[in-house]
Amino acid sequence: MEQLVALLGQEEFNSRLDSTFVISRESVFGGGKTIDAFSGLHSYYNHGNQPNLHITGMFNFSGKPWLSQKWMRTICNEFYGTEGIHGYGYGQDEDQGQLGAWYVMAAMVLFDVKGLTAPNRLSR
Repeated sequence: MEQLVALLGQEEFNSRLDSTFVISRESVFGGGKTIDAFSGLHSYYNHGNQPNLHITGMFNFSGKPWLSQKWMRTICNEFYGTEGIHGYGYGQDEDQGQLGAWYVMAAMVLFDVKGLTAPNRLSR
């Protein structure tokens, strides 16, 4: 992460990353507003596509951890729901509880961005 931020520069990295969430918010972070098997496939960031789940925590490595907190909270509030039809976004796949687990970790403002490759480095 540190090398990627250094390559782009902090300002450019943060600008690009923040715009990812600004743009994706229009489609409820890939959760969509319609029910079909392809919900989220046309969005910039698709929260229901589990390999994307670490991206909100990347601000923790670029000097703006408050943006990780902002976007995690926004996704918790807007992508997830209590209605049966919305749940984890329209047409999303809950793959072995990963979306639910992300919500629990995000609610505690924790997420392992590096996939357990760097012990004791949970983003917070």
